[in-house]
Amino acid sequence: MSENVFTVLVAMRPELLDAEARQIEEELRDLGIDRPLSVRLAHWYRLYGSLNRQAAERLARELLSDPIAQEVALDRDPIPLDRVAWIAEIGLKPGVTDPVGESVLKGARDLGVQGLERVETGRRVYFLGEADQETIARICNALLVNEVVHTLRLIPV
Repeated sequence: MSENVFTVLVAMRPELLDAEARQIEEELRDLGIDRPLSVRLAHWYRLYGSLNRQAAERLARELLSDPIAQEVALDRDPIPLDRVAWIAEIGLKPGVTDPVGESVLKGARDLGVQGLERVETGRRVYFLGEADQETIARICNALLVNEVVHTLRLIPV
C-alpha cells in the first residue's frame, strides 16, 4: 500500500488571545520593526503512513486540537490568507529528535488508530501586513529559528 501524507494545522481561534503570537509581536518592536505587522500562528503535524483521511481527521479532532480554543484544518490553512503577506514554515531538520511527533504516534496507538508510521511537527507563522522577504527572513532568523536544528521555508502569499 502506498504512503499517504496528511497535514493537520491547528491555530487559536481568532477571538481568543494567542499569547505566543503576541510575544512575537512584542519582540518585533524590540527588533526595530516599525511597520504595522501582526502575527498569527498555527502548529502543523505531517502524518505519514497507510492511514486514511477519516483516521487523519479523527486524530486532528481528538488528539491534536482543543475544539473550544482552537481551529483545526486538514490539508489547508486554518487562517484566512486574504491579509497574509508571508508564511514562515518552521520544522525540524532531518535527524533531529521530534518529541512531539513521538507523542502523537503514541497517542494514535492509544486511540486505536492504525497505520500512522511517522509524524513531523512544526509551526507556521503568518505575517499580516506589508513586509519584504528580507525583513521576514531577519525576523525569523532573530526570533523563530535556530539554524542548527530548524528548517525555514518562506512562502509569499
